[in-house]
Amino acid sequence: MKNLNLQIREAVHSDLPSLARLSRDTFISAFAPFNKAHDMEMYVSQCLSDEKLRIEMADADTKFLLAVSENTIAGYAKIKNGAEADLQLGLPALEVERLYVRQDFQNNGLGETLLDFIIDYATKNRFKTVWLGVWEHNINALRFYKRNGMVEFGSHPFLLGTDLQTDLLLKIEINK
Repeated sequence: MKNLNLQIREAVHSDLPSLARLSRDTFISAFAPFNKAHDMEMYVSQCLSDEKLRIEMADADTKFLLAVSENTIAGYAKIKNGAEADLQLGLPALEVERLYVRQDFQNNGLGETLLDFIIDYATKNRFKTVWLGVWEHNINALRFYKRNGMVEFGSHPFLLGTDLQTDLLLKIEINK
């Protein structure tokens, strides 16, 4: 990583306003150029609102990990115990629901550092698998995850506003 002086820590309640803003900004930056504005607006208002994030932060099975550089949240990940892939992968599995890096911090190894942190967390907590879904048209993300050892194992639908899309499912096995 290139001189980021990075710290990864779990988000706390006082981080909510910054986390919500970063969640919306990074999602819009990543996907607005490829989707209809009304679908983006609907998804962001329903899934990335302050209230929705507050509820998710209160969920004992969910953690938000913040990558902080010089008092700036440069990226974040949302991880969740279990969920749908447990049935296919075997218990217990850790889902990476989101992993986003601000544009001005991209290409510095921050995404890989967050992913390594998650895999280390999963290893220490005896998860067997780390998995995630990636939009089938997000070629850069697919390339990134595959380069970091994840393999495709299926797909599932993802509703962005009114647009039913397909996420490819990827996993990496640990604690075999």
